[in-house]
Amino acid sequence: MEEARTTRSYDSEFCGSLPIHLINVVMPYGALIVFDKETLKVLQTSANIEKSTGTEAPDLIGISITEFLSAESVDIIGQKIAAGFTDRTPFRLSVDVTDYLAILHIKDTYCLLEINYDSEEEATTNTYVDVYQELKSAISSIESSSGTIEAAKITAQVLKAASGFDKVMIYQFDNEWNGHVLAEESEPDMESYLGFTFPASDIPKQARDLYLKNSYRFIPDRNYEPIKIYPVLNPDTQSFIDLSDCNVRGVSAVHIEYLKNMNVVASMSTRIIKDNKLWGLIACHHKTA
Repeated sequence: MEEARTTRSYDSEFCGSLPIHLINVVMPYGALIVFDKETLKVLQTSANIEKSTGTEAPDLIGISITEFLSAESVDIIGQKIAAGFTDRTPFRLSVDVTDYLAILHIKDTYCLLEINYDSEEEATTNTYVDVYQELKSAISSIESSSGTIEAAKITAQVLKAASGFDKVMIYQFDNEWNGHVLAEESEPDMESYLGFTFPASDIPKQARDLYLKNSYRFIPDRNYEPIKIYPVLNPDTQSFIDLSDCNVRGVSAVHIEYLKNMNVVASMSTRIIKDNKLWGLIACHHKTA
Protein backbone atom coordinates (compact mmCIF):
# COMPACT_ATOMS: atom_id res chain seq x y z
CA MET A 1 0.00 0.00 0.00
CA GLU A 2 2.85 2.39 0.85
CA GLU A 3 4.42 1.67 -2.55
CA ALA A 4 1.19 2.69 -4.27
CA ARG A 5 1.21 5.99 -2.40
CA THR A 6 4.60 6.97 -3.81
CA THR A 7 3.65 6.46 -7.46
CA ARG A 8 3.12 9.40 -9.81
CA SER A 9 0.01 11.45 -9.17
CA TYR A 10 -2.16 11.93 -12.24
CA ASP A 11 -4.33 14.37 -10.31
CA SER A 12 -2.15 17.31 -11.35
CA GLU A 13 -0.56 15.91 -14.49
CA PHE A 14 -3.71 15.30 -16.54
CA CYS A 15 -7.16 15.75 -15.03
CA GLY A 16 -5.96 18.63 -12.86
CA SER A 17 -4.70 20.61 -15.87
CA LEU A 18 -7.93 20.74 -17.90
CA PRO A 19 -9.34 24.32 -17.90
CA ILE A 20 -12.89 23.39 -16.88
CA HIS A 21 -13.72 26.96 -15.81
CA LEU A 22 -13.09 28.19 -19.38
CA ILE A 23 -15.29 25.63 -21.10
CA ASN A 24 -17.24 28.45 -22.84
CA VAL A 25 -20.55 26.56 -23.09
CA VAL A 26 -23.57 26.30 -20.81
CA MET A 27 -26.15 23.62 -20.13
CA PRO A 28 -29.52 24.19 -21.87
CA TYR A 29 -31.61 24.30 -18.68
CA GLY A 30 -30.39 27.86 -18.27
CA ALA A 31 -29.04 30.89 -20.11
CA LEU A 32 -26.24 33.35 -19.45
CA ILE A 33 -25.96 37.10 -20.01
CA VAL A 34 -22.69 38.99 -19.51
CA PHE A 35 -23.13 42.76 -19.30
CA ASP A 36 -20.99 45.81 -18.58
CA LYS A 37 -21.08 46.82 -14.94
CA GLU A 38 -21.43 50.55 -15.66
CA THR A 39 -23.39 50.84 -18.91
CA LEU A 40 -25.43 47.65 -18.38
CA LYS A 41 -24.93 46.85 -22.08
CA VAL A 42 -24.76 43.18 -23.09
CA LEU A 43 -21.22 41.96 -23.86
CA GLN A 44 -21.91 38.25 -24.34
CA THR A 45 -24.81 35.86 -24.06
CA SER A 46 -25.61 32.20 -24.54
CA ALA A 47 -27.08 31.20 -27.89
CA ASN A 48 -30.37 30.13 -26.26
CA ILE A 49 -31.20 33.57 -24.85
CA GLU A 50 -33.96 34.01 -27.45
CA LYS A 51 -36.11 31.62 -25.42
CA SER A 52 -36.61 34.28 -22.75
CA THR A 53 -35.99 37.59 -24.54
CA GLY A 54 -37.37 36.83 -27.98
CA THR A 55 -34.16 38.23 -29.44
CA GLU A 56 -31.34 36.18 -30.96
CA ALA A 57 -27.94 36.37 -29.31
CA PRO A 58 -26.13 38.46 -31.99
CA ASP A 59 -28.90 41.07 -31.93
CA LEU A 60 -28.68 41.43 -28.15
CA ILE A 61 -25.01 42.45 -28.08
CA GLY A 62 -24.63 46.14 -27.20
CA ILE A 63 -28.24 46.42 -25.99
CA SER A 64 -28.84 47.57 -22.40
CA ILE A 65 -30.50 45.05 -20.08
CA THR A 66 -33.04 47.78 -19.35
CA GLU A 67 -34.50 47.07 -22.80
CA PHE A 68 -35.68 43.56 -21.98
CA LEU A 69 -35.69 43.10 -18.19
CA SER A 70 -38.44 44.47 -15.97
CA ALA A 71 -37.83 47.78 -14.17
CA GLU A 72 -38.00 45.93 -10.85
CA SER A 73 -35.32 43.43 -11.92
CA VAL A 74 -33.03 46.20 -13.21
CA ASP A 75 -33.51 48.06 -9.92
CA ILE A 76 -32.49 44.99 -7.92
CA ILE A 77 -29.39 44.52 -10.07
CA GLY A 78 -28.50 48.20 -9.73
CA GLN A 79 -28.83 48.08 -5.94
CA LYS A 80 -26.55 45.03 -5.70
CA ILE A 81 -23.90 46.67 -7.90
CA ALA A 82 -24.07 49.95 -5.94
CA ALA A 83 -23.76 48.10 -2.63
CA GLY A 84 -20.56 46.41 -3.80
CA PHE A 85 -21.89 42.86 -3.54
CA THR A 86 -19.33 40.23 -4.55
CA ASP A 87 -21.16 37.08 -3.46
CA ARG A 88 -23.50 35.27 -5.84
CA THR A 89 -26.95 36.81 -5.45
CA PRO A 90 -30.09 34.78 -6.21
CA PHE A 91 -33.29 36.68 -6.97
CA ARG A 92 -36.55 36.54 -8.94
CA LEU A 93 -35.99 37.87 -12.46
CA SER A 94 -38.77 39.14 -14.72
CA VAL A 95 -38.27 38.95 -18.48
CA ASP A 96 -41.28 40.20 -20.43
CA VAL A 97 -44.19 38.52 -18.58
CA THR A 98 -42.28 35.50 -17.28
CA ASP A 99 -40.55 35.09 -13.92
CA TYR A 100 -37.42 32.98 -13.50
CA LEU A 101 -35.01 32.25 -10.68
CA ALA A 102 -31.72 33.95 -11.49
CA ILE A 103 -28.25 34.40 -10.02
CA LEU A 104 -26.20 37.59 -10.34
CA HIS A 105 -22.40 37.48 -10.27
CA ILE A 106 -20.69 40.87 -9.92
CA LYS A 107 -17.10 41.07 -11.18
CA ASP A 108 -14.65 44.00 -11.46
CA THR A 109 -15.90 45.43 -14.77
CA TYR A 110 -18.78 43.18 -15.80
CA CYS A 111 -21.60 41.06 -14.37
CA LEU A 112 -22.86 37.59 -15.18
CA LEU A 113 -26.56 36.84 -15.01
CA GLU A 114 -27.69 33.21 -14.92
CA ILE A 115 -31.31 32.50 -15.86
CA ASN A 116 -32.80 29.15 -14.85
CA TYR A 117 -35.30 28.13 -17.54
CA ASP A 118 -36.57 25.23 -15.42
CA SER A 119 -37.61 27.51 -12.57
CA GLU A 120 -40.79 29.19 -13.81
CA GLU A 121 -43.01 27.32 -11.34
CA GLU A 122 -40.53 27.74 -8.46
CA ALA A 123 -40.34 31.48 -9.11
CA THR A 124 -44.08 31.84 -8.47
CA THR A 125 -44.33 29.60 -5.38
CA ASN A 126 -42.72 29.52 -1.96
CA THR A 127 -41.77 26.02 -0.84
CA TYR A 128 -39.30 27.03 1.89
CA VAL A 129 -41.63 26.21 4.79
CA ASP A 130 -42.46 22.78 3.38
CA VAL A 131 -38.80 21.91 2.91
CA TYR A 132 -37.88 23.22 6.35
CA GLN A 133 -40.53 21.13 8.07
CA GLU A 134 -39.36 18.05 6.20
CA LEU A 135 -35.73 18.50 7.19
CA LYS A 136 -36.13 19.91 10.71
CA SER A 137 -36.34 16.54 12.48
CA ALA A 138 -33.49 15.17 10.38
CA ILE A 139 -31.25 18.08 11.41
CA SER A 140 -31.94 17.27 15.06
CA SER A 141 -31.02 13.62 14.48
CA ILE A 142 -27.78 14.59 12.77
CA GLU A 143 -26.82 16.98 15.56
CA SER A 144 -27.43 14.29 18.21
CA SER A 145 -25.63 11.48 16.32
CA SER A 146 -22.81 9.61 18.05
CA GLY A 147 -20.17 10.30 15.40
CA THR A 148 -19.24 10.99 11.81
CA ILE A 149 -20.39 7.66 10.36
CA GLU A 150 -23.83 7.80 11.99
CA ALA A 151 -24.28 11.43 10.93
CA ALA A 152 -23.31 10.49 7.38
CA LYS A 153 -25.82 7.61 7.33
CA ILE A 154 -28.67 9.82 8.53
CA THR A 155 -27.75 12.51 6.01
CA ALA A 156 -27.73 10.04 3.12
CA GLN A 157 -31.11 8.59 4.14
CA VAL A 158 -32.80 11.95 4.58
CA LEU A 159 -31.42 13.53 1.41
CA LYS A 160 -32.38 10.55 -0.73
CA ALA A 161 -35.95 10.70 0.58
CA ALA A 162 -36.19 14.48 0.20
CA SER A 163 -34.45 14.83 -3.16
CA GLY A 164 -35.76 11.82 -5.06
CA PHE A 165 -32.29 10.89 -6.35
CA ASP A 166 -31.67 7.16 -6.89
CA LYS A 167 -28.48 7.27 -4.83
CA VAL A 168 -26.90 9.55 -2.25
CA MET A 169 -23.31 9.03 -1.08
CA ILE A 170 -21.36 10.83 1.62
CA TYR A 171 -17.64 10.71 1.23
CA GLN A 172 -14.60 12.18 2.91
CA PHE A 173 -11.27 13.21 1.41
CA ASP A 174 -8.03 11.86 2.87
CA ASN A 175 -4.69 13.67 2.98
CA GLU A 176 -4.02 12.77 -0.66
CA TRP A 177 -7.53 13.80 -1.81
CA ASN A 178 -8.79 10.27 -2.40
CA GLY A 179 -12.49 10.08 -1.53
CA HIS A 180 -13.74 7.43 0.94
CA VAL A 181 -17.45 6.56 0.84
CA LEU A 182 -18.66 6.68 4.45
CA ALA A 183 -22.38 6.21 3.87
CA GLU A 184 -24.72 5.39 1.01
CA GLU A 185 -28.45 5.17 0.43
CA SER A 186 -29.58 3.89 -2.96
CA GLU A 187 -32.10 1.99 -5.02
CA PRO A 188 -31.51 -1.81 -5.05
CA ASP A 189 -30.59 -1.96 -8.73
CA MET A 190 -27.73 0.55 -8.43
CA GLU A 191 -24.16 -0.56 -7.88
CA SER A 192 -22.99 0.01 -4.32
CA TYR A 193 -19.86 2.03 -3.58
CA LEU A 194 -20.08 1.86 0.21
CA GLY A 195 -16.56 1.55 1.61
CA PHE A 196 -15.08 2.29 -1.82
CA THR A 197 -12.19 4.74 -2.27
CA PHE A 198 -12.27 6.98 -5.33
CA PRO A 199 -8.83 8.14 -6.55
CA ALA A 200 -7.93 11.83 -6.34
CA SER A 201 -7.97 12.08 -10.14
CA ASP A 202 -11.77 11.57 -10.09
CA ILE A 203 -12.12 15.04 -8.58
CA PRO A 204 -8.88 16.84 -9.53
CA LYS A 205 -7.55 19.94 -7.80
CA GLN A 206 -9.16 22.54 -10.02
CA ALA A 207 -12.57 20.85 -9.62
CA ARG A 208 -12.08 20.79 -5.84
CA ASP A 209 -11.12 24.45 -5.93
CA LEU A 210 -14.38 25.27 -7.72
CA TYR A 211 -16.33 23.76 -4.80
CA LEU A 212 -14.84 26.49 -2.61
CA LYS A 213 -16.44 29.06 -4.94
CA ASN A 214 -19.67 27.22 -5.69
CA SER A 215 -21.33 25.16 -2.97
CA TYR A 216 -22.90 22.63 -5.35
CA ARG A 217 -22.77 21.28 -8.90
CA PHE A 218 -25.98 20.17 -10.65
CA ILE A 219 -26.01 18.26 -13.94
CA PRO A 220 -29.64 17.47 -14.91
CA ASP A 221 -28.71 15.48 -18.02
CA ARG A 222 -25.25 14.24 -19.01
CA ASN A 223 -26.52 13.89 -22.61
CA TYR A 224 -27.20 17.60 -22.90
CA GLU A 225 -26.56 19.62 -26.05
CA PRO A 226 -23.93 22.30 -25.19
CA ILE A 227 -25.03 25.90 -25.75
CA LYS A 228 -22.27 28.17 -27.04
CA ILE A 229 -21.43 31.63 -25.76
CA TYR A 230 -21.64 34.50 -28.28
CA PRO A 231 -19.29 36.09 -29.07
CA VAL A 232 -16.59 33.54 -28.25
CA LEU A 233 -14.29 36.03 -26.51
CA ASN A 234 -15.31 38.46 -23.80
CA PRO A 235 -14.73 41.97 -25.29
CA ASP A 236 -13.58 43.20 -21.87
CA THR A 237 -10.90 40.57 -21.24
CA GLN A 238 -10.27 39.32 -24.80
CA SER A 239 -10.45 35.77 -23.47
CA PHE A 240 -12.99 33.06 -22.67
CA ILE A 241 -15.40 34.08 -19.91
CA ASP A 242 -14.55 32.61 -16.52
CA LEU A 243 -17.53 30.41 -15.54
CA SER A 244 -15.98 29.15 -12.29
CA ASP A 245 -18.94 29.90 -10.04
CA CYS A 246 -21.76 29.55 -12.57
CA ASN A 247 -24.34 26.81 -12.06
CA VAL A 248 -25.08 26.54 -15.78
CA ARG A 249 -21.40 26.02 -16.69
CA GLY A 250 -21.02 23.21 -19.22
CA VAL A 251 -19.60 19.82 -18.30
CA SER A 252 -16.17 18.62 -19.43
CA ALA A 253 -15.94 15.57 -21.70
CA VAL A 254 -13.86 13.79 -19.04
CA HIS A 255 -16.62 14.13 -16.43
CA ILE A 256 -19.34 13.08 -18.87
CA GLU A 257 -17.38 9.89 -19.56
CA TYR A 258 -17.02 9.39 -15.82
CA LEU A 259 -20.81 9.58 -15.36
CA LYS A 260 -21.35 7.17 -18.25
CA ASN A 261 -19.01 4.64 -16.66
CA MET A 262 -21.13 4.78 -13.50
CA ASN A 263 -24.43 4.53 -15.45
CA VAL A 264 -25.45 7.92 -14.06
CA VAL A 265 -27.47 10.33 -16.22
CA ALA A 266 -28.16 13.14 -13.72
CA SER A 267 -26.11 14.18 -10.71
CA MET A 268 -25.69 16.77 -8.01
CA SER A 269 -22.71 17.21 -5.70
CA THR A 270 -22.62 19.42 -2.61
CA ARG A 271 -19.54 20.39 -0.66
CA ILE A 272 -18.85 19.64 3.00
CA ILE A 273 -16.62 22.29 4.58
CA LYS A 274 -14.67 21.91 7.84
CA ASP A 275 -12.35 24.61 9.18
CA ASN A 276 -12.71 26.52 5.89
CA LYS A 277 -11.36 23.54 3.94
CA LEU A 278 -13.06 21.01 1.66
CA TRP A 279 -13.67 18.01 3.92
CA GLY A 280 -15.84 15.91 1.62
CA LEU A 281 -18.81 15.81 -0.72
CA ILE A 282 -22.42 14.71 -0.83
CA ALA A 283 -22.87 13.02 -4.21
CA CYS A 284 -26.39 12.44 -5.57
CA HIS A 285 -26.88 10.20 -8.62
CA HIS A 286 -29.89 9.42 -10.80
CA LYS A 287 -30.38 6.85 -13.56
CA THR A 288 -32.51 9.09 -15.74
CA ALA A 289 -32.67 12.79 -16.66
